[in-house]
Amino acid sequence: MNLTRTDDKLGLELDEWFKEINPAALARMMERMLEAQRKDYWDADPARLKQLIEQYIALVNINDLLALNDALEEHVNQLASGYGLAPLQAVAATDNLASASANAPTNAQQGVSGQQLEKQTEQHAQPNDFIYYALGVMLLIMIGGGLWQSRYREKNNAKFIPH
Repeated sequence: MNLTRTDDKLGLELDEWFKEINPAALARMMERMLEAQRKDYWDADPARLKQLIEQYIALVNINDLLALNDALEEHVNQLASGYGLAPLQAVAATDNLASASANAPTNAQQGVSGQQLEKQTEQHAQPNDFIYYALGVMLLIMIGGGLWQSRYREKNNAKFIPH
């Protein structure tokens, strides 16, 4: 996936497709690759890493995506400064949540609608005797089959007894 995603040697144009259909998914894919590089699971060559950093920063900055991993954001900004690129301008998730909660109405202002849970009284299930009747019928069928088979063998064995 790495070579297909970064170099596109097969001409699949996955980057363009992801940018059009779901840029957040493309950013998360790039984050996984950068996280693997940050933790030394992937030894990327510098040219490929620079290309990945450029694409990731552009994608996040253009689409106003949230940076969910602070350690990765710091790593990306460090690599970007090393390559002479502009730093990541992603809004941190905590900043975004803080501004959303400041603008959100309080519980007193906000009415609750929808399904409400109510305490249920204890319910007693009625015993169902069907299983016992079904087992009894199956037992009778098996006993009847055994008797029929034993009588059938007795009749057939009597015919073939040598004199």
